[in-house]
Amino acid sequence: MKTFFYALLCIGIAGCGGGGGSDEKPSQSSSTVPTYTLSTSADDGGSISPSSKTVNSGESTTFNITSDDGYAISTVEGCNGSLAGNTYTTGAISSNCTITATFSVSTPTYTIATSADDGGSISPSSQTVNSGESTTFNVTPNDGYAIGSVEGCDGSLTDNIYTTGPVSSNCTVTATFSMVNNSDSLGAQKTLFALVGFSDQKKKVTEEELKKLVLDNTDSLNKFILENSSGKAWVDAEFTNWIDLEKASTFYFNNNDRKNDEFHADAVTAISKVKDLSLFDRLVLIGTRAEQGNPGCYAYQQKITLGNDNEYEGYFAVLGGGGNTEDDIGCISPGRIAHEYGHTFGFGHTFETTCPLDYLPISLLDRHYENSCVNNGYWEMYDTMSYDINYPLYSSIWRNSVNWLDEAQVLTITESGVYKLEQSSADSNGVKLFKIPLGKGLEEKELFYYIEYRKKLGLFDIKEFESTGDEYEVLVRHTDFKFGKFNKDNIGYSYSSSEINALDVGTDFVDQHRDISFSVVSMYDNQEASTVDIKIQVPRVQITPSYVLSFNDKDQLKKTFTIKNISNSTFKVSSITMGGRTAEGLTVASEDCIDVDIAANGECNVEVERVSQMAVLAFAEVQINNGEIKQIVELTGTNIAETEPYDPNKELEWQNLDNDYGKDLNWKASVSYCQNLSFNGSNDWRLPTLDELRAEFQLSNEPLYDVSIDLWSISEDLDDILSAYFIRGNSEWYKNDKSQSYNALCVRDK
Repeated sequence: MKTFFYALLCIGIAGCGGGGGSDEKPSQSSSTVPTYTLSTSADDGGSISPSSKTVNSGESTTFNITSDDGYAISTVEGCNGSLAGNTYTTGAISSNCTITATFSVSTPTYTIATSADDGGSISPSSQTVNSGESTTFNVTPNDGYAIGSVEGCDGSLTDNIYTTGPVSSNCTVTATFSMVNNSDSLGAQKTLFALVGFSDQKKKVTEEELKKLVLDNTDSLNKFILENSSGKAWVDAEFTNWIDLEKASTFYFNNNDRKNDEFHADAVTAISKVKDLSLFDRLVLIGTRAEQGNPGCYAYQQKITLGNDNEYEGYFAVLGGGGNTEDDIGCISPGRIAHEYGHTFGFGHTFETTCPLDYLPISLLDRHYENSCVNNGYWEMYDTMSYDINYPLYSSIWRNSVNWLDEAQVLTITESGVYKLEQSSADSNGVKLFKIPLGKGLEEKELFYYIEYRKKLGLFDIKEFESTGDEYEVLVRHTDFKFGKFNKDNIGYSYSSSEINALDVGTDFVDQHRDISFSVVSMYDNQEASTVDIKIQVPRVQITPSYVLSFNDKDQLKKTFTIKNISNSTFKVSSITMGGRTAEGLTVASEDCIDVDIAANGECNVEVERVSQMAVLAFAEVQINNGEIKQIVELTGTNIAETEPYDPNKELEWQNLDNDYGKDLNWKASVSYCQNLSFNGSNDWRLPTLDELRAEFQLSNEPLYDVSIDLWSISEDLDDILSAYFIRGNSEWYKNDKSQSYNALCVRDK
């Protein structure tokens, strides 16, 4: 027992020290307030600081209670006080008193982290448990996958529940998943190709021509699937000759309306009268360009049920014309057929982003923020799920997703080092795809960087390489951060300063905003056995529970993310700052992580608060060790402001389009322009809704103005935070990226 005591000092109103002989008494105003001594007593499990204090009568004060390693505060008593955290606050002091603290042996706690590949998930993503205790995790495979293995923390798996052993240190539970072989992607793909037309439409392709495209030539769809799958899948096709629907094309497709769902239902019902649709896994509708419009080219990545009487259930694609001239057969080309057919296997798109050299996008949700990078859409070469004109093989990413690559041909990399990658353009047994985990996105979607090596080999890739003049490409792609786990798109990169892909001998790929880099160390060019050695630095930091925080609920304005040190060294968070398109709409609500040492496997929580009701799209930039390491946390939220339903009877005043309006403004600038407008004696102007614009200028028999320009509306797409709606002239309306420059015509309520 450690006891501290200090005697009360002698204080009197007469002299205590002798000296001069004055006997004058002090006046009333110079009387002193009594003071008291507070002593402390702590047992061997900790300490109290300071060890004592002297305070005036009636005052209170505080003491810090600190437990030693392996101990916890048990009780703190005395001086009529109370404990909050490790701070003990006394009551009002009226006499000498003692604060006594006791400590008990504490049980150490440990963190259990999790890691899962893209075939499934583990929940919760982490847990903290007392030493010696065990806990459980749920292991859930995605559709088409089964649990492969679950390891770590001396645990065992029963069904889909993983139970750890008694925990004595920080540890990680790791799960792998394997694809389930099924007829949806392996073996014969039973497919019906049906020619469906309208009475007012010219038939621009014959059944025989369609059969050649699918089966009967050297670059047919069947040959393409065989080469992509290394013989594991092929097209087992049947065909119908032209079936004309009873309704004209203009009923389904015209300038004012598109009834795709009705077209699907009527077409499937008509086909079911000549074919038993229960015999087919896939149904592809083929058409040509109608004079007034056409359904377009698209497919569904999951099975759907169609028909007026639900006659068909399975995968579905439409190759319904397109093109710009009467003779153009549009979608009915080898590459486009393979593109849409790929969607029926669940393949997403591969989009290309062109960036200045060594300047990759900060945000992967908003890749062209500040116009540093340009999204080129379907422009990425070497994947028919992007630029399909020259009909290259599907990316190894897609081929792996349907078991067309063997398990040993895909390597998931979690440690920095040099790894060997084999070309994927011709059939061989080496590793054909690298996957580098980043963490999780929305809906626990697994996020990856991918690397693939393509050569001028094989029937289909030769054409692509001959068209570009290349002999090889080392391709870098990553998961699209937008949307949840059912969005399977990927993003590829090229450099705008030279027409090369973003990884090559002498050209490194460095994503400083996610602390990851790749470089080609060497290349061994033996044609079909060609390989490259690639040096990979994996991230040293992981953001949990997600790299994308979504603020879509008006009742949840605060979100928390965790900075986790997955390196072998202690680091320190230097700063956390907001950036991006609407950075002012969010703020860092807690800065407890700043200048705090985070040891290996340690973590720290950051709280972000939404401060705007308008749609938000921003990022939090985490800098570690003064910028040596960076991580970007994507932040997004739909508009949560209360909006009134459109009232066609409301009287509106419009800005004068003939004299003035906001010219060449992006969406955010258009909103601001109207909010700040002072015109015609009023300053309560706003950007109109899409309904208001269409009612006044497109649906009215007497529009106020003849509109020949594009006009932004305030209306946003709640499913796509990057987009808003605009009208084009007096007839058309669309949505587009908010960064585009259109015009602003303001309105106010009368």
